[in-house]
Amino acid sequence: MRGYKFRGKAESEELCGEWVYGWYVGKTNLTPPSIITEIEGEFVSVPVDPETVGRYIGISDKEGQDIYEDDIVNQKYKLGDRFSLIKYDNTIASFVMKKLNRNDFESNDIGTETRIYSHDWGKSEVVGNKHDNPEFI
Repeated sequence: MRGYKFRGKAESEELCGEWVYGWYVGKTNLTPPSIITEIEGEFVSVPVDPETVGRYIGISDKEGQDIYEDDIVNQKYKLGDRFSLIKYDNTIASFVMKKLNRNDFESNDIGTETRIYSHDWGKSEVVGNKHDNPEFI
């Protein structure tokens, strides 16, 4: 079975506001939304803010950093930079990049969404995410 990796901001007292990584468990009648993660050699359930939960998209940036939903990436081109928000589009069942800035070398407008292709990532770098860096949005 193929597994998925998630991250979310912890709401527990010990880890409040820190990013935790692991398996996401949505809210149940008995438990809040949580991520199961390994801490000091033991698997624990850490309550997380569900608004911050994002799935690993299966691609890393040029520095080897994993890319998650809600990350902001910068793609460098000879003519300028493109900043994009990574999100999931249910209508096409695919991760997409939502363009965040205007530049002189592209005709598409801010907010334009394009599918993610693996060839795009040799020049891409994660520069933040929409939760820690709302000024990008």
